[in-house]
Amino acid sequence: MNDSNNSLNPWLLPVTLGASGVVGFLAGKLFGQRRISADQILKMIRDDFKREGEVTGSWINQHRIPYQRFAVKTEAYEGGVTRLEDN
Repeated sequence: MNDSNNSLNPWLLPVTLGASGVVGFLAGKLFGQRRISADQILKMIRDDFKREGEVTGSWINQHRIPYQRFAVKTEAYEGGVTRLEDN
């Protein structure tokens, strides 16, 4: 008896899932752990503040510090921005 209704290869689903897993793993390794330098972060923050008014000063600590918010643990930079508002 010829089963013509089932034309899909039985290996199609496992191979597709395996290939997508490998591609996802490689993409995570390539793009997942990019770190932005402290100077780049300071420039982005200053540019955001400049949209609302003049920035009179800014600073950033070049060393990352451990930071935890609830169950999320990461590393962060300390810094600050000063500007004059309403004289």
